[in-house]
Amino acid sequence: MLTTSSSIAALLTLLKPVLEAFFNAFGRSVNDRISANQANQNARDLGSAEAKIEQQNATIDAQQAELKAQADAPKSVDDAIKRRGWVRMTTFTCTGWVFVCAQLTCVAPDPAPVVVCPPVRTWSRDFQKRVAEELRANPNSALAEVAVQAIGDRDVARACAGKGKRRE
Repeated sequence: MLTTSSSIAALLTLLKPVLEAFFNAFGRSVNDRISANQANQNARDLGSAEAKIEQQNATIDAQQAELKAQADAPKSVDDAIKRRGWVRMTTFTCTGWVFVCAQLTCVAPDPAPVVVCPPVRTWSRDFQKRVAEELRANPNSALAEVAVQAIGDRDVARACAGKGKRRE
């Protein structure tokens, strides 16, 4: 037993520098990874802070421009006339009146009338056969006259629908 424990002690003595080197390298690797992650996070935080500062500066610039425009704006009509000159105001007013008068005297042409075509009815073959049999049985009946008028109406509706399709 003594030899076993002495051989284990000798083995541990030999392995100690190897294990220390391994764990030191592992620790350095973990520390390097943590440092890299912290550096990346710091860079993202810095970029976010810079963007926020740029946005705030733009807001401040816009507010300053608005305040300057309000301060420079004329306070009354007399002030506007003094600043811009009476000639400019008169020219603008005359030009405006000419434009208004021209608009009032112009007349737009009436739009083209909207054409609404009646629907073209379609009947099944069976129904068409029944009608044909009835017309053959009574060629001079009122039903025959209605059929002739329906054929004319159908032709007009098809012609109307055809013209509408060509325009589009």
